[in-house]
Parts: sequence; C-alpha cells; structure tokens
Amino acid sequence: MRIARAAEYMGMSVVGVRKAAREGRLPCRVSASGQRLFDRADLDVFLGREPIQPEAAEREAYS
Repeated sequence: MRIARAAEYMGMSVVGVRKAAREGRLPCRVSASGQRLFDRADLDVFLGREPIQPEAAEREAYS
C-alpha cells in the first residue's frame, strides 16, 4: 500500500511513516516511480500486532 494509506492504517502521519522507513525501522520497497510501498504484515509487526494471515485477509476483504 502507498504511504498515505499506511499512515492512516497505523494512525501516524505521513512524515512519521516516511521517517521510520528512511531510518530502516519500517520495511518498504520503492516502486519504479520512486513511491514507497508497504506491506500490511510489516506495518502490523512495527505496531506490535500479530500479522493477519493471508487467507484471513481475503475473508476480511470479501466481508
């Protein structure tokens, strides 16, 4: 997910998420256009939450 959605999901500012990623505390990948992209599982780990299992995430998406 993109940085704005990740920030909303985490209850943080975009600046805070960007800083955590830059410092290496929050894993991300960078798209060809230079945007930071985040995986929900990495966000959950950063927040100290149990990552959602892929099949549970699918069920949640279709609920």
